[in-house]
Formats: sequence, C-alpha cells, structure tokens
Amino acid sequence: MVIGRKISSDGCGTKAYVLMDVVDGKCEQVTRTLRGRPGVITVDLLDGPPQVIMVVTAPERQKLARLTVQAIAEVEMMTADIQLLPAHDGLIAHAV
Repeated sequence: MVIGRKISSDGCGTKAYVLMDVVDGKCEQVTRTLRGRPGVITVDLLDGPPQVIMVVTAPERQKLARLTVQAIAEVEMMTADIQLLPAHDGLIAHAV
C-alpha cells in the first residue's frame, strides 16, 4: 500500500489516492458503495480509464491502511485494476 505522510490543512493526517478501473456497467454501483465508508472523503467518476478515484484519509498510517483495504474490499468484484498513489507535500508523486 502506498500512502502520503503530509498533514493536510483539513487536519485529516495521511491520505491515499485510489484509482480504479471498473467492470463495465458498475461505475455507479462502485461510487454508491464507496461513499460513506469510514475514511473515504471523495469518490468521483472520471472520464475513461481509470473510471473512479477515491481519496481516503486517516490520522495515522496504520488506520489509513486499514480503512483503504476495507473500502477496496467492498468493491473488489466490480474492479478490474486498482492503483494507489502516494501524496508528498500535497502533490501526487507517481503511480505505483
């Protein structure tokens, strides 16, 4: 799992950006499923692969890892590929 260490201005601590390639016809279901999950602050549809971006925050790395894995597990059967992006000083560094 790749995560950022920056303490954000909103006080949420660390962040994980998760990009998802979604199985045909499941984008709306994926976004509905992920919204409201603990730690998930944003879920948006994108224009073309990847189709969904999710941002997860937590005050510490271990909790962030747990919340991110739990959220991904909720949509595991609806996704074809998942990428995690690290954040460093508020910027996305590179895809993993």
